[in-house]
This record gives sequence, structure tokens and C-alpha cells, in this order.
Amino acid sequence: MAFVMDSSETTYPTVFTEMKRYVAHIVEQLEVSSDPVASIHHARVAVIQHAPYEFLRNSSGSPILVDVGLTDHRSAQDIRNFLLEKTPQLEGGRALAVAIEHTVEQVFEKAPHQRDLKVLMLFVTGPVEQDEEQLVAVATEAKCKGFFLVILGVGEKLGAGDTRVLTRMASEPSDVFFKRLTSTTHFYDMHIQNFGRLLPKYLSSEFENVFYMSPEVSKNCHWYQSDQSFPKFPFPKSCLSHLHVANVTSSSLTLRWASPEPKYMAYFKVVVTRLRDNTLVLRRNVTGTELTVGGLESAQTYHAVVTMHTAQGHVVATHKGIITTSKSMINTTAIVWDRSPHKDSKTWKIQTSGDISLVPTREKGYFRLMG
Repeated sequence: MAFVMDSSETTYPTVFTEMKRYVAHIVEQLEVSSDPVASIHHARVAVIQHAPYEFLRNSSGSPILVDVGLTDHRSAQDIRNFLLEKTPQLEGGRALAVAIEHTVEQVFEKAPHQRDLKVLMLFVTGPVEQDEEQLVAVATEAKCKGFFLVILGVGEKLGAGDTRVLTRMASEPSDVFFKRLTSTTHFYDMHIQNFGRLLPKYLSSEFENVFYMSPEVSKNCHWYQSDQSFPKFPFPKSCLSHLHVANVTSSSLTLRWASPEPKYMAYFKVVVTRLRDNTLVLRRNVTGTELTVGGLESAQTYHAVVTMHTAQGHVVATHKGIITTSKSMINTTAIVWDRSPHKDSKTWKIQTSGDISLVPTREKGYFRLMG
């Protein structure tokens, strides 16, 4: 998890202090690795500022200052102490797009034993609307590489246009992963404090269910890479096309996807959730490239994720899709049989609801339902 802080002129010293305190609040919720260099489990944290004036003046040097590297500290307490006591404000400029790129390439991708779950939390204090196209493109590329983007827009210098850009950049749903704080006092609002407290657990426990990209975003993703031991494009792009859906009914659908070269693959993990409440519908490992999912509800929207795994368990690619089942054409009709209060009566009263007719048959006591 990397915290990328805007250290430009719009970040006042009091704002920078509160951003650091909020980062410390989140870090305290993490189970930080005691051996961040060699371990393959537990959290690692980086704290980054952008951008040094040297970079802004003549594009020399790095656009980021790495205050805390992913492998520098062995406990949440160590990170917290260093952050609050030994991390001064850079007082540079703003270079958010290249800061994101360099954080991904120079901090995450160069770290040993990369994690499947990677989070970028951006603290933005100044205007970004003029760089919308570049920022959205960079954010999309990061998402396609498997990064969550959590964004906090802090302070009074952000306008409606800036908020719109940051909302586009954040992971989806953006109302969860983008927060607007107009004042530093908002860091202490109950829902913002709870967000920081619950975010690590939410992402780590629900990783496969919450990692979602809309079709508009995912169509820009040709591949998903989570381990450096593979070449950047290990499979032909044609093999990594979108998830295909067929035979959609009110209660079932069939998922189909392309398979890369067999020598890379061991199995596919399929996860289907109901979109409106993230209810898990199916989680299954398969070796084929087609799966029929049944037991669905009519006129409901579902999120499907197919991840491709090697024999060593590495995720080398992923497909995602949003599917809505068809509406059932069967009308539900209630039929009430109301017996006469006279126990010896042989007559019944029938009440119906819906577009249905009851037609007597020649057989005594039977009706045929028409509708």
C-alpha cells in the first residue's frame, strides 16, 4: 500500500500534518510484515510525496520523494513513528500523473515478492482538471495492472471539475473509493475515521469481490500482470479479450473466455457476485474455458470475474464482466381456496390475482388455469 501525498503550494503545513496523521491511522489497522524483504505475506507500506522542484524546473531526477519504502520498516509502529516524527513536508510542486507512474514502476514493480493486492491512496489538494486526459489514462493503466485507487480530495482549492476528474480516476464504485474533505476537520468525521479503519480489512477479505472495473474502463485493458517473473505481454492480446456471455435467461447464463498458451495455465478461478449487495453466488476452480451458472434471480445484475492461475498459484490474467439476467415472463398468481363455514358444504370460493382465468373442466373439482 502506497500513500502518495500532494506536497505542492496548495498543501498547507496544517493540512500536511493531518494527512500524515490519517495515514498513520490507516497503517495502524494493517498487519505489517516483520520481514518485508523476504516475506510473501502481510502488508508493506510506502509513503511518497510529489514533486521535487528539480523535476518541475528541468525534468531532471525523480518526480517523487520516497519517504518510506515498501521494505524499509518491520512494524506498523515503526512506520507510524517515522511518518509523524521524521517526515517533513517536501514543499515542492504538483505532478500527479507522473507520480502515479513512478510509484507503480519504481516502488511497486521493483519490490521483491510482489503482492496480488496493491493499493494506491492519493491525497490531492490542488487543481487537476487541466490534466484530465492524462490523469484518467494513467489511472486506468494502474487499474488494469491490478491496483486499487483510493483518492481523498482535501481542502478548498478543489473545484467541481477537479472533483469530477478525481471521481473518474478512483476505483469503482467511486462513491466508496473517492472522498471529498473540504476541511482538515473532516479527517475526524466518524465516517472518514471508520473508512480508514475498515478499508484494509475490506480490501483484503473481499479482494476478488470488490475488484471491479466497468466495461468502459476494462475495455482499455489488454492484460493483467501480477508477477514480474513473466514477460510483460506473455500472451497474445487476442487471447485476453473480454469475457463473453451466452444463453442468458432469467435464472442462468453461460460464461466463456479465451485461454492463453496451455503451458502457462493450471486452472481458472470463477467468482460471480450479485452486484447490488456483493452477495457471493459462485466461487469455483475450473480447467475449461466455459461455465454455466444457474440459480440466478430474474432481472438482476451480476459481476463475474475469471482469473487465470499458473500451477504455482500466480495470477497472470483476468477477465471481468457485468451481466443482467432477463426478466421472467411468468406472472406470479395467488390462488386462495376459501371453504364455506358450513362443514358439510361442497362448494368452494376461488380468489385470484393477476392476469389469469379459471376455466372449469369436465372433471369434478378441477380447474384449468389460463393466463
